[in-house]
Amino acid sequence: MFIAFQTAGMVIILIIASFYLAQKRLTLKSGFLFLLVSLATFLLLFLDIFSIECILHQDLFSYDLTIFLCKLYLVFLVIESSMGLIYAVNGALKYNLKIRWVIYSIIILLIIASGILMFMYDLKFVVTDKELYTEGTSAYICYITTGIFIITTIIYVILNSKVLSKGKRDSLLIWMIFWILAALVQFFFKYILVVGFASAAALIIIYVNLENPALSIDSETSIFNFSVLEECMTDFYESKIDFKIVYIMLENKSQNDQERAKATVLLSNILSSFTNNKLFSSRNTYLTFKNEYGFIILIRNSTTKDFFNLLDIRIKETEYEHDYKNVFDLKVILFEDSSILKNYEGFNDIMTELIDKKTISLKNQINYIDKSTIDKIEEAKKMAKVLQNAIDKDLIEVYYQPIFSKKDNRFTAAEALIRIKDDDGNIIYPSSFIEIAEKNGLISTLGEMVFVHVCKFIKENNLNSLNMNYIEVNLSVIQCGNPNLADRYISIMEEYNIEPSNINLEITETASTNLKQIMLKNMNKLIEYGVEFSLDDFGTGNSNLNYIIEMPVEIVKFDRILVNSYFNDDKAKLVISKIIEMIKSLNLSIVLEGIEDLDSINKALDMDIDYIQGFYYSRPVCKEEFIKFIKNNNLK
Repeated sequence: MFIAFQTAGMVIILIIASFYLAQKRLTLKSGFLFLLVSLATFLLLFLDIFSIECILHQDLFSYDLTIFLCKLYLVFLVIESSMGLIYAVNGALKYNLKIRWVIYSIIILLIIASGILMFMYDLKFVVTDKELYTEGTSAYICYITTGIFIITTIIYVILNSKVLSKGKRDSLLIWMIFWILAALVQFFFKYILVVGFASAAALIIIYVNLENPALSIDSETSIFNFSVLEECMTDFYESKIDFKIVYIMLENKSQNDQERAKATVLLSNILSSFTNNKLFSSRNTYLTFKNEYGFIILIRNSTTKDFFNLLDIRIKETEYEHDYKNVFDLKVILFEDSSILKNYEGFNDIMTELIDKKTISLKNQINYIDKSTIDKIEEAKKMAKVLQNAIDKDLIEVYYQPIFSKKDNRFTAAEALIRIKDDDGNIIYPSSFIEIAEKNGLISTLGEMVFVHVCKFIKENNLNSLNMNYIEVNLSVIQCGNPNLADRYISIMEEYNIEPSNINLEITETASTNLKQIMLKNMNKLIEYGVEFSLDDFGTGNSNLNYIIEMPVEIVKFDRILVNSYFNDDKAKLVISKIIEMIKSLNLSIVLEGIEDLDSINKALDMDIDYIQGFYYSRPVCKEEFIKFIKNNNLK
């Protein structure tokens, strides 16, 4: 009657093990640990049953054998109680192998020490018609050690609750609660021997929440999902396995869900045929970075060139090749040397920068990521922090580049150009941070801060007294798409009591029809208020003649590339001359940018344009140097 719970526990373990071993799964260290816990629990239950039978049938078994089995059962009880802590440490310190093994070593030493002490000291068993239990120094050593492990596990799990997954945290706490409840039941009702059964019952929780192989299989493609990618890569890194990482993004071309599902399964079947590689699907992604469809392949023992050649052949062999190409565009991110990432966390960080933040553009079908690429990403991340710091502390500097008027023979305007400073006061130029600001959603904040600085400058330095008319301020495409832009800028001008005629806002072309409509509404409201607009970067591909017709601009700024083409290419000169004629016929003014030498100045003065801007006159300078320059040139 004393072995009913133990027998039930052994049946539970055998059922769990049969389910686990029968399913498709990856060979991972967590799986090994789960099998180890299952084996330890099975042996614990077996020893419990065997020792009970020895006690109940003393006529068949010697006293020494019975005591040995009882003490061995106690040792396994200690081993079993340590498994929860080992599980917790394995989850919380997945990237710190050294500390993990230090803790494992301490656990093993404590088990060995308690085991030696248990075999050294006395143990006796008590058996009546209703009760069966052991007592003595050995038993107390077991209970103390087991209690230490259970309490330590609970504390460790709570302290590392942010690091452990919710499933692992909850499962481990339930496991320990089962142990405590079973110990209390067995303490007060010595005829109910349920400690071993509690461990078996806890294994059900561990299996269902953590170790069920079905959780790691994508239901649509029948391949491993990203939930096990982290552990697989961590095992590879810890084992110092040389492998390559291929991430295949499937960019949707079709809105038909059935077509996409069909093509996804097709590609997954092809990729699954590469049996030497580990394949994962991101259809239901568990990663920080988000991509609706994609696959990660961990390649071992072959080159990526061989892999892609064979992949291309197998895709062409299928009759659905045309269907697949109509549904998806393939884009590949390839890490030939996975060691540059150091661990899974490094991989996830880099992929987040590439896919979500688009820190570096993925322009090719196959994008090779090497050490230099990662260095660029790290530099971009550092610059993003410098940029955020500059915004938070208003370390924004506005430089001004004067614009010369042919008609007035003086500098009547200037373009405001942003710079930022780091904490050491070093000036950082836009080429280092503008793209990052756009990708991080900070460009609107920067644009508004520049506008505020310009308004302050105009208020402190009367433009009329400097013989100047206006300051040009750049608007980003993102700013132009903000429906509240006009109201916000008008309120800033009113706050600083700025004449709207002192402001000229520069815009560039946007391809979005919706954005263009919002931009027009903003422009019309600001124009009605008294602000004028310039079209910037004309001739770079971002601005064209059609845009001049559509947008209510007063000034067209010719980019340096277009200007140099006019100066150096007869055919381009003929075309650009006609463009100038058309623009002038629309009663618009023209600014030539990028004029850097005397020869260019002489040529520019002969052209039918209105303004000249470039290094020949002045580079962009800080406000103090700019005022000094204007006073020296405009007020003589």
